[in-house]
Amino acid sequence: MPLLFSYGTLQQENVQLSTLGRRLNGQRDELPGFEQSSVRIEDPQIVAASGKTHHANVKFNGNESSCVSGMVFEITDAELARVDEYEVAFNYERLSAPLASGRQAWVYVHGHRRKDRPAIIAPPPLLTVVCFAAGFIAAHFKPIPIFHGAPWVRITLSVALVLLVAFIIFSGRQELVKHHEHPNPYRPTETIVDSGIYRFTRNPLYIGMLLFVLAVGIGANEAWLFVSLVALFLLLHFGVVKAEEKYLSEKFGSRYEQYRSSVRRWI
Repeated sequence: MPLLFSYGTLQQENVQLSTLGRRLNGQRDELPGFEQSSVRIEDPQIVAASGKTHHANVKFNGNESSCVSGMVFEITDAELARVDEYEVAFNYERLSAPLASGRQAWVYVHGHRRKDRPAIIAPPPLLTVVCFAAGFIAAHFKPIPIFHGAPWVRITLSVALVLLVAFIIFSGRQELVKHHEHPNPYRPTETIVDSGIYRFTRNPLYIGMLLFVLAVGIGANEAWLFVSLVALFLLLHFGVVKAEEKYLSEKFGSRYEQYRSSVRRWI
């Protein structure tokens, strides 16, 4: 059952009864990385009915020492949908956030909030294509072969690496689908996938991209593609993976930190 963190009126029994039709049993908890704020109520009818001029709100500040106190309730999916209807009417958005207790809960925040995605520099497939293109362009003007032996050896190795890449990427994507996740870094992550191939590496899809560049570099016998490989690794490491780790750590807290400490970033 989903957990819902409330820092406002849902902690009141009369609001629970009017919204969900029952009293909720909750536990005290805190929402780290946020601070309290308020939102002015523009509708005069709501002001008259509630006797309040502002709604309670929280604002993300990223400061781990800053916490908002409240109650965490276990509710049903149907009840969560009813709370959605109530909160959306006042322009509140629901997001998933780690609590001080280590649990993951839904919380409602008014208006614009931080983007629920990592601040990566560019889509990883685009980075791969750009590095590929740069390597091939450089090779066109000044080819630099590396291997001088029988071509069947490097072709065999290249094909074997491509097959390995296909297995890694297929396994990684299938595991994401199994957990209703996706490889698109511009969409929110809702759960930590730590099964299947993700038990051995946290970034199998990016490893697949790097191995594919390596495979083509060996098959084409071109040193510039090895330069592209190094460039792609640096772009993925500092421009994508680091940003994703920061995002997941802020969103899932100790749950992600435990996974990060037990599984390697690469290999």
